[in-house]
Amino acid sequence: MKTVLGISLLGLVLVLVGRSFGQGHFRITYTPRTPEAAGVTLDGRVFNDAENDVLDVWVTAEGLDTSGKVLATGITFVILIPRRGSATFVAKLPVAEGIDRFRLAVTSYRDEPAVQKPVQAP
Repeated sequence: MKTVLGISLLGLVLVLVGRSFGQGHFRITYTPRTPEAAGVTLDGRVFNDAENDVLDVWVTAEGLDTSGKVLATGITFVILIPRRGSATFVAKLPVAEGIDRFRLAVTSYRDEPAVQKPVQAP
C-alpha cells in the first residue's frame, strides 16, 4: 500500500509544477519535492501585486483527491512580502493516500500602511 502511494505521489511530483491563486493581489507558485515517509513538502513563492507591503502572511496548502476533497492540510507563515515583491516559503503536508493535486491560498495577512512622503515647503 505504501509503495502504491509513493509511486503515485512520485508521478505527481514529476508532472506537477503548480500555480495557485490567492486572494486579490496575491499569486502563488510552488513545486512539490519528492514525497517522504513524513509527507509532502512544497517549495513555493508568494507574490504581492499590491502597492503596500503585507505582513504576517499565512499560506494554506491543501492536498486534494480527484473529486476535490481535502485529504491533507499544511499551513506556513511568511513575515513580510514587499509591495510588488515576493517571498519564498516551505509548506509541509502529512502523508495522505489519494492526493491528486494541491491547492494553495493566502488565508490571512495584514496590510502595512503606506508611508506618505513629507511634502517640502516651497
